[in-house]
Amino acid sequence: MILLMKAAILALACAAAASSSAAELQPKDPWAALWLPDASAVKFSTRAEFDGTEYETLSTKRFILHYPVRLSGEADRRAPLHAAARLDGLYEFLAERMGVRPQTSVTAVLIEGQAGHSKVIPEKNAVVTGERADPASMLGSFFHELVHLFNFAIPGASQDFWSGELFAQYHADRLLSLGLEHRARYRRLLASDPKKLDWSWIRMLDEHFAELPERERQQLMELGISVYYYLEDGFGAEKTLCFWRAHLDPAQRDDPKLWERCFGMPYGKLHSGWRRYYGAD
Repeated sequence: MILLMKAAILALACAAAASSSAAELQPKDPWAALWLPDASAVKFSTRAEFDGTEYETLSTKRFILHYPVRLSGEADRRAPLHAAARLDGLYEFLAERMGVRPQTSVTAVLIEGQAGHSKVIPEKNAVVTGERADPASMLGSFFHELVHLFNFAIPGASQDFWSGELFAQYHADRLLSLGLEHRARYRRLLASDPKKLDWSWIRMLDEHFAELPERERQQLMELGISVYYYLEDGFGAEKTLCFWRAHLDPAQRDDPKLWERCFGMPYGKLHSGWRRYYGAD
């Protein structure tokens, strides 16, 4: 909750500063820059249907955002406007990072009366999430589903857990928290269950995630996100994206030399480095 509040505060601060010059606003952290709005790119459009329901729409260069008709009042549509003003930035960030551009316009939908239930619908070039969420969580959900949409746009790609769900959730987490305090967060998690220090849970994530109880699934997801933070902060985006790309290819993902090929060191040394990074050794 604290992390969501921080992200929301940052977004509001960026919006309030919209009259300042771009040079003054531009954060050094490219993840922080994703919160900068481009309200001038948002246009009000005609009503449209999605899955048999009529929605109000907002259009940008890359998106058509559908939102419930009951939110058409000036005060009520603040959350849809908040999302629409940042969606193009998310798209361009992922396009540069992942090296692919899904077709546009992407359909983004805030489902009437729902909380959560986010999903990607690749055959409709659509990302959807529930409209009952705070603006920061709403944007985080769209970002998660956009990562999946970009994966689907890569010819021949086949998502596994590391390149799909975990990679997408890492992006949403980093957008919402900007990586602030994540080391303290994972230190607490590891201290609460020292058994997780041996990385045996990595195979559980790869092979048995859907079969696990909800609480254990969530904890293992958090641990998996901690690995992505460690890899990108310690080795950089290029090497981390090498690992992601390999996991999109069934012929590469089980290569025992994959960790060494992408990060220049074997699995065991990476594991030791992860333990030190989070203060376990």
